[in-house]
Amino acid sequence: MFSDAAGAPRHKRPAAPRCCPLSMLPLFLGLVALLAGCAMQEAAPVAPVAAQSAELRAIPEADFQSLRLLAGPQPAAKRATASRLIRARSGGRVRAEWEIEGDDDEIEIEVQVRVRPRALERDTRISVALASSNGLDLILGEHGTQFSTPAELTIEVEGIELPDGVDAENVNLYWLDEDAGLWYPVPRARLRVDDDEIEGKWLLDHFSRYSLSGGGPG
Repeated sequence: MFSDAAGAPRHKRPAAPRCCPLSMLPLFLGLVALLAGCAMQEAAPVAPVAAQSAELRAIPEADFQSLRLLAGPQPAAKRATASRLIRARSGGRVRAEWEIEGDDDEIEIEVQVRVRPRALERDTRISVALASSNGLDLILGEHGTQFSTPAELTIEVEGIELPDGVDAENVNLYWLDEDAGLWYPVPRARLRVDDDEIEGKWLLDHFSRYSLSGGGPG
């Protein structure tokens, strides 16, 4: 404490805060940029499995071949359907099972569609149809149904034998764009192809016609 000329006490003014030297500014800005880059990197979405493995391209409808389920003669084509009314508020599942018998082989197929709560705008009857027993050719309906949160499609096939020339890495699910006349690969969440079994899960933003394929003609 200080006194003025009249002897009255007066307080010492606090020292002004020291500013960061200009020489430190580039270092400070660099640190901010580094932290922002790390945050963006952590928030970046992970590429789908299909993009991380072999590149799968759209296939013209005329060249597309569904994966043959039986090595021997194919049985007559059948149409089998499972359906269920899915409430938009709660979501739900539709599950279907089929057995296809050939001369010497038997194929067991299980297909399940899971719809998340509030992924639909309204209550919708969801159907799963096996369009042909010559290949795993599915029609999911109502055709054109859109999902705000992707629906999960799981497929399990037991007793299958991959045809000669089909690489397990190229096996994937495709959907048909009827207007463009192209089959497009569906990004997969997981896929396992063994000697006699295929098991996978795919995320769908709409319903269409789907088929398992080895990736092209052959």
